[in-house]
Amino acid sequence: MKSRTIHLKPARYFPVEARALRLAAGLSRLGTDFGNGARDSQFFQLDDEQDRYRTQRLAAPPQRHLLLARSAADLEIHGAILDWMAGTIETEHGIAIDLAAAAAAAPMESAGAGSVRSAGGLCLSIEAPAHVSARPASPTTQTRDCGVADVAAGYATVALAIQEDFAILRREGERETTLALFVSFPSAWRPERLLGADFAALHAPVPGFPGTRAAGSSMVAAMVERGPYTRFVWSVHPDDELDHHPEEGRRCAWDDARALWLRVERQVLVPFATLDASLFLIRTYLYRHDTLAPEQRAVLAAAIRATQGSVRVYKGFDARALAFLQSSRTQSPPAL
Repeated sequence: MKSRTIHLKPARYFPVEARALRLAAGLSRLGTDFGNGARDSQFFQLDDEQDRYRTQRLAAPPQRHLLLARSAADLEIHGAILDWMAGTIETEHGIAIDLAAAAAAAPMESAGAGSVRSAGGLCLSIEAPAHVSARPASPTTQTRDCGVADVAAGYATVALAIQEDFAILRREGERETTLALFVSFPSAWRPERLLGADFAALHAPVPGFPGTRAAGSSMVAAMVERGPYTRFVWSVHPDDELDHHPEEGRRCAWDDARALWLRVERQVLVPFATLDASLFLIRTYLYRHDTLAPEQRAVLAAAIRATQGSVRVYKGFDARALAFLQSSRTQSPPAL
C-alpha cells in the first residue's frame, strides 16, 4: 500500500487525575485543546508509528474484523460511513482511498471474506490492497448502494490507512446493534464475541458503567445525535504491546517488567443522526514511565493507590507498578 510518510511524533495525552479512577463517560467536544495543536481537532491521527500499527493490523486474527449486514438499511449505514471515513482521511491527511477500486479488486470470495456466521456476520481477513495513495483531494467514490463484498473491501482498505480501531453502532428503537467491529488492538476484551451486541452488552464487563439502562440510552443518544465527542480511557501495563486480547494478545508479566507503560485510548464518537448510527474510533497510545514529567508520575501513582475494589481488579492495577513511578520521580523525562 502506498501512503504518505508521516514524520510527526505521536500525540501526548494524560487523562489521569490524582484520585480514584471513575469509569464514566467523560465527554469533551472534538477540538478541545489537550496540548496537541491542530491534531486535537482531527478524527484520525497519523504519526511516525504508522507502519507498526499497520503491521500489527495485518497480523490480527480475522475474527477481530467483523461486519453485520442484515438489510438494505444496514448497507446504507455502512456505505455512508465508509464514504465519510474515506473523505475525512483525504481531507485531514491528503490520502486518497479509492473505494470502487478496492471493491473491484476484492470480490467476496477472494477478499479475505471468511466464514459467514449464523447471525449474518462476515469475518474478514485483512490483506494489503494497493488502493491508497497520497495525492491532491478529489471527489470520494460514493458507496451508498454497495453490497456486502464492497463494504468488506472498503473497510479492509480504510483500516490499513489509519491507526485507529473502529466500531459502528446502529440505534433501532429501544435497542442498539453493533454493525461492525474492526478491533486489532483490544485492551483486555473480546471483540469477536460482540458483533450484534447492544450498548449494555458491549460494556457489561466495565464496573458501574453505564450504570443504568437510562444512563446507557443517554450515552447512545449523545453518540448518535450530538457531538462529535472525544473521551479517554487509561490503564498501566508492564509492556508496550498494542494487542492485549485476553487470549490471543501479547503481554509481559509484572515479574518480568523492565518499565511501566501508560496506555491511553483516545476515543472519538462520530454521530450520523439521520441514519440513527454512530462511528466509534479508538486510537491507542503507549507512553513509557520515564517519558512522563515528574508531576505526571506522581499523579499516576496517586491514582493507582486510590483506586480500589472492582475498578482496581478490572484495570489490573498492580502494586509493583508503583516502583517504576517512585524510582523515577526525581528524574526529568528524556527528550522525545
